[in-house]
Amino acid sequence: MVLLVSLGLFVWSKATVDLASLQGEDLQKAVSAKRDLTVEDVHELQRRGEWKAVELAIESEKVKPTPDLFLEALQLGTSEVIRTYLQHGADPFAEVNGEPLMARVYGENADAEKWKVVNQEVDDDRLLVLAADALDMNAVTSLLDGGATIPVQAKESILYQPVRHNHVLLIERLIANGALWTSAHEQLAREFRSDAVLKWMNQH
Repeated sequence: MVLLVSLGLFVWSKATVDLASLQGEDLQKAVSAKRDLTVEDVHELQRRGEWKAVELAIESEKVKPTPDLFLEALQLGTSEVIRTYLQHGADPFAEVNGEPLMARVYGENADAEKWKVVNQEVDDDRLLVLAADALDMNAVTSLLDGGATIPVQAKESILYQPVRHNHVLLIERLIANGALWTSAHEQLAREFRSDAVLKWMNQH
C-alpha cells in the first residue's frame, strides 16, 4: 500500500510540475509526463521558443492544434514544428481575423524553408493562389514545377494582385500555366497606374 501511494504521488508530481521553471531536455521530459496540456501551456512554450517541447506536445496529442497556435508557430517557429502541426491535424486553410493562415507563409521576403515544408505537406492547388496573391515568385514556381494547377474558379482572379503590384514576370508565368487575361485586368492596370504592366500590354 505504501509503495502504491508513493508511486501515485510520484506520478502526480510529474504530471503537475511547473513547465515555466524548466527548459531543454528537462522540459521535454515534463511534457511527456503530462496527460495533456492547455492551449495556454503551448502558447507559453512557443513564446519561449521551446520548439522541441511543442513538437512533442503536438505529436503525442496532448493538445489539439488550434488556428491561433498554428499561426503563432508559422510566425515564430521552425520549419519542423510547422511540419509537425500539418501532420497532426492543423487546418492549413483555417483563418484568423479573416486571413488564411497560409497567407502568412508566402511573400517576396518569406522564409523559403517554411513554405517548402507547406508545399511538401499540403497537396492543394489553393496554395498556388495564396502564393500568387503574396507575389511570391519562388513559391509559385516551386508549386507549378511540383504539378500544381490554377483552380478553375481562380483563373482570372489569380492575376489581380500581380497586376496591382506591377509584377510582369509573375503575370507571364501564370498566363503560361492557364491564367486568363481579360479586359478587367487591363482596366485594373490603368486604375493602379501599373506602368510595367501597361508597357507589357502594349507589346502584346
